Amino acid sequence: MHNYKIEYKTNAKAKIQADALYYNMKQKGLGLEYLEKIEKKINLITKHPKIAPIIYDIYRKIPLEKFEHSIIYTINEPQNQIIIAAVQHHKQHPENWRRELVNYEL
Repeated sequence: MHNYKIEYKTNAKAKIQADALYYNMKQKGLGLEYLEKIEKKINLITKHPKIAPIIYDIYRKIPLEKFEHSIIYTINEPQNQIIIAAVQHHKQHPENWRRELVNYEL
């Protein structure tokens, strides 16, 4: 079993924080619950990196519980890394996160 390190693309980290703020404005404590769901899924991914199906090239997608978001990630085996590429709302166009990857290399 690998001990994978988590790396976030800058946009992914910023999106998570923005979403948490948005949910907290809607209802006190909801942003914290969102962050807890993110953390729970990331912990699952680090234990079972291939749990989610590949959706594009080397990228995998796993949905969050309760929230209409999915974590899009890839595995960098040589570096023992899980790279969180995006967190996407299910109503967003699926191409949005791919456009952000143009300038990002593993």
